[in-house]
Amino acid sequence: MVAHAESAITYIGADNTNLADMESIRQKQVAKIIQVALSEVFMLQAREILGSAMVSVTAVRVAPDLLQGRVYLSIYNTSKPDEILSFIRYNERELRRLLGVKIRNKVRRIPELDYFRDDTMDEVIKLEGIFDEIKQKDQEIDEIRKTSDFREENPYKDESLNEPS
Repeated sequence: MVAHAESAITYIGADNTNLADMESIRQKQVAKIIQVALSEVFMLQAREILGSAMVSVTAVRVAPDLLQGRVYLSIYNTSKPDEILSFIRYNERELRRLLGVKIRNKVRRIPELDYFRDDTMDEVIKLEGIFDEIKQKDQEIDEIRKTSDFREENPYKDESLNEPS
């Protein structure tokens, strides 16, 4: 059974388990072959598409029929990564041809690939910045606590409430 909500590559089993999590050995092999070959294509042959941008293939997922795939890319060294991704999508036929030249002896058919931006590293860097800010503010608060002359007791505590009547 195919779930059409997210994409045609999300397959749901009879017991509602996501079969994308249970990739076959052949799916993993083909995905790795595509990942390595596309990395070489982006490094060596796609300079006119990428310009000065650096593209890293972070993951490849292949459908069970091995005819469709998703490629996740990290795009660095550019201020407009979405523009680079649109160039890649525009030139996907040429990229598929270059990929086919590299892997034609390893697979029967070259899969149709969809390209997506993997911004995991951007999120990690953003979270690290937030954690650094929190750590810096904690240190500032500790310094204020050390230099202040706060009493150990609570000045707002009403002692009359604790006395037995």
